[in-house]
Amino acid sequence: MHRNGVVNKISERLQNRPASQVLHGRKPTQTEDGQDKDSCAHVNHFLVLNSGRFHSFKVKVCPIYTRRAEGGSATVRFPFGQWDKTAGVRTELLKIVGGEGRLQKRLLFCLITLTLLILIIPTLLVSLQTETSTEPVSAEIRSQAETADEESSLVVRVYLTKEKRVEEIPLESYIRGVIAAEMPADFHPEALKAQALAARTYIIDRLIKQDYSDMSRWGEAAKSADVTDTTMHQVYATDQDLRKKWGAEYGKNIRRMDEAVRSTGGQIITYQGKPIYPAFFSTSNGRTENSEDYFAGKYPYLRSVNSAWDQYSPKYRQVQTWEISRLLGKLEAETGKRIAMSTSSGQNMIRILKKTPGNRIAEIQIGDRKFTGREVREALQLPSTDFSWQIKGNKIRLTTRGYGHGVGMSQWGANLMAKQGKNVSEIIAHYYQGVKIEKMSPDRLANIAGRLRIY
Repeated sequence: MHRNGVVNKISERLQNRPASQVLHGRKPTQTEDGQDKDSCAHVNHFLVLNSGRFHSFKVKVCPIYTRRAEGGSATVRFPFGQWDKTAGVRTELLKIVGGEGRLQKRLLFCLITLTLLILIIPTLLVSLQTETSTEPVSAEIRSQAETADEESSLVVRVYLTKEKRVEEIPLESYIRGVIAAEMPADFHPEALKAQALAARTYIIDRLIKQDYSDMSRWGEAAKSADVTDTTMHQVYATDQDLRKKWGAEYGKNIRRMDEAVRSTGGQIITYQGKPIYPAFFSTSNGRTENSEDYFAGKYPYLRSVNSAWDQYSPKYRQVQTWEISRLLGKLEAETGKRIAMSTSSGQNMIRILKKTPGNRIAEIQIGDRKFTGREVREALQLPSTDFSWQIKGNKIRLTTRGYGHGVGMSQWGANLMAKQGKNVSEIIAHYYQGVKIEKMSPDRLANIAGRLRIY
C-alpha cells in the first residue's frame, strides 16, 4: 500500500470510531524522519476508553523503502515508555490501524515484542540486582584466580578444623582466603597487598621445607594436610564463611581481596634469595619486637622498628580486671609453677625485672616466681606483653598496649602507613629489614610443585 494510502486510512478510521472508543483524534501530520520529506505520518494524542480508563498513545507511521515491484510497505512504531500493556487497548489499536498485509503483521510483531519486554525486563532487573553480590561476582573472581593458579599449578592442602576435613585449594585462592580472614576488608589496598605478600611467602616457605610435624596434634585426618585454618599457621576463611561474614558486602569486599592477590601474583618476600618467615600481628605498642625477644629463633630481618602510628588503632589499649586469687590460680595452672605470696607485699607482689628493646616485659617476678612476659601473656590470654597494673583490695587491674606478639609487620601499622601515602614496597621494607620482593620464576614454581607430597 502506498504511504499516503496508509495515512489516509488511519485518518479515516480515527474519524469513524464511535465516541465510546475514540474520544479525540488529531489528523496525521507529515514530517522528516531521516528519509525523504513527508515520509512519516504522526497520529498524536488519541485516547481509547477501556474498562473505565483512558490510555494515551503516540503512533508514528513510517514507510520502509523496498525495491519490490508492489512498492513500499509501512510500519507503526510506538515509543517504549508511552505504550500501555493492557490487552483491551492493544485490541482497540489493532482495530484502528490494522487490517492490511505487512502493516498488520509488523504492528502485531511490534506489540507482542513490547509486551514481552514490559513484562520481563522488571523481573530481570530485580534478578540481576539480587545476584550482583553473589554468583556473577564470584564467577568473575574465580576466572581471575584460575588464571593466576594456572601459572603456579600449586595446590595447598588445608585442614578445616571445624569440618574436620582436608580441602585442596589452588595457591592464589588460598592467599585470598587468608587475607580475608587475617585483615579487615576495609583496610587500605596497599596494606591488603602487604598481607598478600606475607601470606604467600609463608605458605611457599612451608611447602619448600616440607616440615609438617605440627599437624599431628589435629588428629589423623590432618596429617595429610599442609596447614590448618588457625592462628597456628595462617587463619583461612572459605568462600562460604565469607558470604556469611560479609552478607551484602560480599561482592565489594571479595573484589578488594582479589585485587590484592592479582596485583602481587607470584611474588614473595626474600632475604638473601630465600623466603623469609613473614611474622605479622595486629597492633604494636609503638615499636615492633626483635624476633629473639619473643620467639626462640633470631632472624636478621625481624628487627625492632618504630610503629608509633599504631596508637590510633582501636586495639591499641585494653583493660582487664581480675581477682588476685583467680589470676594466680590461672598462672599456676598454665605454667605449672607454684606461687607463694607474702601477705605484706601489696603493690610489690609483682615486679618487672627486664624489658625488651620493644618496651615489652621480658622478665617479671610474681610472688616468689619468675616468668617471661610471654608466659604471663599466654597464661592469662593478654593482648600483649606490654602491660601495667594497679592493685586495689583483692583485685588487680591490667592495662595492655598493643595486640599480638609484636614481631614483624603490624597490620594496623601497615594500614595507617598506607593512609599516609606509603605503598606496599615501603611497608614491607619498613617491617622486614633488608628484604626484597621477588616474583617466582616458572622453573622455581615447578620445582616447588615437584617436591610436594603425593598420596
